[in-house]
Amino acid sequence: MYKIKYAPFYLASLLPLRILYLFSDIGAFILYRVLKYRRDVVSSNLRQAFPEKDQKEIDTIEKEFYHHFCDMFMEALKTMSISKKSARKRYIVENPEYLESLYKENKSVVLYSSHHGNWEWFSIFPLNVPHHVTAFYKPLRNKYFDGLMLLMRQRFGVECIPSKKGYRACLKQKKEGVIALNCIIGDQTPKETSGSYRTTFFHRETSFFTGADIISKKTNQCLVYPQISKVKRGYYRVRFVEIHKNPSEIKDNSLIEKYITLLEASLREYPAMWLWSHKRWKR
Repeated sequence: MYKIKYAPFYLASLLPLRILYLFSDIGAFILYRVLKYRRDVVSSNLRQAFPEKDQKEIDTIEKEFYHHFCDMFMEALKTMSISKKSARKRYIVENPEYLESLYKENKSVVLYSSHHGNWEWFSIFPLNVPHHVTAFYKPLRNKYFDGLMLLMRQRFGVECIPSKKGYRACLKQKKEGVIALNCIIGDQTPKETSGSYRTTFFHRETSFFTGADIISKKTNQCLVYPQISKVKRGYYRVRFVEIHKNPSEIKDNSLIEKYITLLEASLREYPAMWLWSHKRWKR
C-alpha cells in the first residue's frame, strides 16, 4: 500500500546511492549558491563557535555542511529500499559488545543523541543491537509527510513514539519487561515553558532540553552518548560512550554536563555534520 501512496519517493529510493548523490550535489549547489538557504545563520553560528578559525576555514566547513545536509536527506530516502546487508555495512556499531552486555543484564538504555552525523539512520539500529529500539519524535503537521517520515524510520523495526508520550512509554517498557534502546535528541532549542538547563556551549550561554536526563534518572536506564564519525560518503561508524550506568544515583546536573561536553567534542572533530542552519542561539 505504501508503495502506491508514496510511489514517487519509493521509486526515487530505488536509484543507486551514487546517482542520489549527484542529486545531492545539485541540491547543495542550489541551496548554497542560488537560494543561499540560511547562509547568514550558518555563517554566524560557525564564526561564533570557532573564533580561532580564519574565514577560509569557516567557508570550507560551511560548504561541507551543505553537502552533508543534502546527503543526509538522500540517505534517509534510501532507507525505503536499501537492503539489510547494505544498511549494516553503511552504519557500523564499533562496540556492539557494550550494548550486548547491558542487554544480558536486562538494562534498558536512553541514547542521548543529537543532530550530528545522520540521525535519520538511527533507523538501522535494530539490525545491529539486541535491544528493542524506539525513537522519540515530534509529529509533523503535514500528515502525508509525517507518514513518510514514519515509514522511513520504522522500516527496520524502530518504534516511533511522540515525545510527549516518551516518559509513559519508558514506564510501560519497565512494567512489561521490555529491554529498550530509547533514542532521544537533546540539542534542540527548548521553548521558554519547557524544562531546560542553561550552561555554556561553544562560548555562549545555551539552553538544553532536560528530557533525556530526567527520564534516565527516573527509570534508571543507562545513559549513553552515540559518538558518530563519517568514514566516507555514505558510511558511518557509531561508538557508544557511557555517561552513567545508573543515573538514578545522580542528583546534580553532571549527566547533562557530560553530554554537552561529549557533543561539543564531536562537533569540533566533525564540524560539518551538525545542523548549523538551526537557529540554536535565538534565545
